[in-house]
Amino acid sequence: MRRPCYVRSMHRSWLAFLCCSIACGGNSRTSTDSQEDAPKPRTEEKTFNFNIPCEVDVSERLAYAPQSERQVLSVFVRKHRPAKRLPVIVWIHGGGWAGGSRYSVDEWALAEVCRGYAVVSVDYRLSWEAPFPAQLEDVKNAIRFLKKNAWKYHLDSQRMAVWGASAGGHLASLTGMTGDFGDPDITELHKYSARVNVVVAWWAPSNFLTIADQWPTHCAEPRDVEVAESMESRLVGCPIDICKDAARAASPVRYVREDLPPFLLMAGGQDCTVPAAQSNELHQALKTAGNDAMLHIFPSAGHGGNEWSRDYILRKVRSFLDEHLRGSGRRAAGPDRRRATPRRRQGDMKSS
Repeated sequence: MRRPCYVRSMHRSWLAFLCCSIACGGNSRTSTDSQEDAPKPRTEEKTFNFNIPCEVDVSERLAYAPQSERQVLSVFVRKHRPAKRLPVIVWIHGGGWAGGSRYSVDEWALAEVCRGYAVVSVDYRLSWEAPFPAQLEDVKNAIRFLKKNAWKYHLDSQRMAVWGASAGGHLASLTGMTGDFGDPDITELHKYSARVNVVVAWWAPSNFLTIADQWPTHCAEPRDVEVAESMESRLVGCPIDICKDAARAASPVRYVREDLPPFLLMAGGQDCTVPAAQSNELHQALKTAGNDAMLHIFPSAGHGGNEWSRDYILRKVRSFLDEHLRGSGRRAAGPDRRRATPRRRQGDMKSS
């Protein structure tokens, strides 16, 4: 049975437009149909385990929205820190949009605290709890919350990066592209922009409609992303091969335009979960639109694994962050307060 589209008081927001597109876009399958059978993830670890070379203050389980117990974040700052507010790295965990948590933030990301950054690890609603765009809404509302409370946690709201891997990289890309769009559904955050300075996306999906054609030859049994059980289909609420409009709406390449923040894209040549061609496709689109974008594909790396913690990779990330959050390449994240939504092409997602 198809779900009716009720817009009600949200008729001006991008959420009304996009939810109707996904839930009622002329497809026989709905998010309810495909998510009733969705497996719930295993119980996640509930503590942070890290060993980094400095003392850290942690502000734990800060609620940035009221709809779900997963709408919380944790802020890490160095115990002995300067008086000046700290540039911010927002870490977005992976897990196929159906698993993972803020506790899975990697030690090498947290180690940026010792280099003078504040690191924020964000939880968001997973696909078995709510379909896209709930995950993007959550990340952007977390950023608005951080800007609203920057003084409280010693954060510089004008110097913010998002960094994610896999599903987290996908959400980081979307956040960087849609930070100025739309109205949040939380009244006290209405005044604040979700715009960021920098995006770092590792092994991230960028176009749900092209993954199936991009598997490298060494992937003997590539994933079928178009079936109802795929993580992409569960994210949008119906099979990718049926719900092409919903798949397009969840794909970062759809929102490439000029004047985006700098992007650092990284992928592994041996990745058989998200082909490196996805990062290449996004990089080409960003460059064509005139944006600052860098791409590194590491031939021997896969989808995660120990190679991603090696110094030759992390040096590139640190250099990129330092250049754009501290150095001459720094570009303001825009005012903390929201600015007018830019003019869009008809059919663009009005992202919150």
